[in-house]
Amino acid sequence: MSEKKIQEMFATVNSNAPLHNQKEISNAFLHFDEFHLVREIETVLLRGSVLTVLHEENGVCEIVTEEYPSVKPLYIDKRFINKLETKPESRKKTLSSKKVMIERLLTVPALPYIWGGNVPEGIPSLLSLYPPKRTLSTFEYFYWQLKGVDCSGLLYWLTSGSSPRNTAEIILTYPEVKSLKPLDLIAWKGHVLIALPNNQVIESRQYDGIVRSDLTNRLKEIEQFEPRYFRFF
Repeated sequence: MSEKKIQEMFATVNSNAPLHNQKEISNAFLHFDEFHLVREIETVLLRGSVLTVLHEENGVCEIVTEEYPSVKPLYIDKRFINKLETKPESRKKTLSSKKVMIERLLTVPALPYIWGGNVPEGIPSLLSLYPPKRTLSTFEYFYWQLKGVDCSGLLYWLTSGSSPRNTAEIILTYPEVKSLKPLDLIAWKGHVLIALPNNQVIESRQYDGIVRSDLTNRLKEIEQFEPRYFRFF
């Protein structure tokens, strides 16, 4: 195996791209654990994300990025990045209006829960970049493209990557409130839900995927976790 050592370089992501916590990227797809999750995939970096490239080996770059702070090594397929000698400006992050965000939540399809997923349309090119060696089930076909979101990934998608990527950061970032308004967050360590108008709530739940439900009933179901309310705008 050859390893190409390079001086510190920068890069931008040229299309939505999976970020991995292992070098053997091609082995990550459908490597399910006992909970039917692919833990080797950390998140999906959005187009324009800025990276620092530490080194490259066999077409895989080890990187760090302000978009996803991590104590673990992170890796990306070099085909998803454009290398640069100078650091570019950070990806622009803007929030849509409250009306637009609510409409997005009301019309997002009922997709599966995908660990690390934050782009409901997925990354169709993954099927050609890492061709499956067998026929995939419907669920596997969605997972291979990362076509779905996890709980905090739903919020990350809603805010166009303006919110923290993980629930623990969300709880530390946003102010806590006592009563809920549409788009407020209901969160505890490990999960987050988003309030909707008309006493509804939306979330991406493991095994169920993206679901909308009655807010009052859902709060009764999760009261054992002592959820708190947060406002992000």
